[in-house]
Amino acid sequence: MNSSIEKGERGERAFANLCNKWKCEYLHIRQDKDGLSSEMFLNYEKRPDFFVNIPDIAPIFVEVKVKPIGRKKESGPLSKEPAFGEEHAPFLRTKNFQSKVGIATWYAFIENTGKGLDETIAYLSPVSRLEKQIHPNRLGDFKGWPIIWTPRKCMNRCADHLDLSNLCIKCIDRICESPDI
Repeated sequence: MNSSIEKGERGERAFANLCNKWKCEYLHIRQDKDGLSSEMFLNYEKRPDFFVNIPDIAPIFVEVKVKPIGRKKESGPLSKEPAFGEEHAPFLRTKNFQSKVGIATWYAFIENTGKGLDETIAYLSPVSRLEKQIHPNRLGDFKGWPIIWTPRKCMNRCADHLDLSNLCIKCIDRICESPDI
């Protein structure tokens, strides 16, 4: 796989295939520049990749990311915690979009293993759960907190079925409450 654009497109196809497997209707939102309103640009919003109808619940927006697995921290107690990273600036644009439209927005991480993509699993997390990984005084501090690392265990593992349960309710680790997140 050569470029990040090709990886992203392949990740989006993988997510669409998973939606079909989960029997969820979806709209794939193309990312061409002509489809972005000037208001979205002025309000620093990022358009997500999918609009997914969750049967008998509600629709959600989904931002698909293809990322290698990393670590929550370089050193210390969370250094062994497998995590996916998202750049702070695009995250804030996605969060702004969710705030404006009032519909839940989730991230779907497709793992880039280095040998290719694992197209059988998507790790999902709502915007609010990713935001918990930022120190409250650092939201919007792109230089001081350039990457938001979210532990994989804080994400819903979706392979055979779509799981949108609130993992925070039963969480005993409380990584997001750590003083040095």
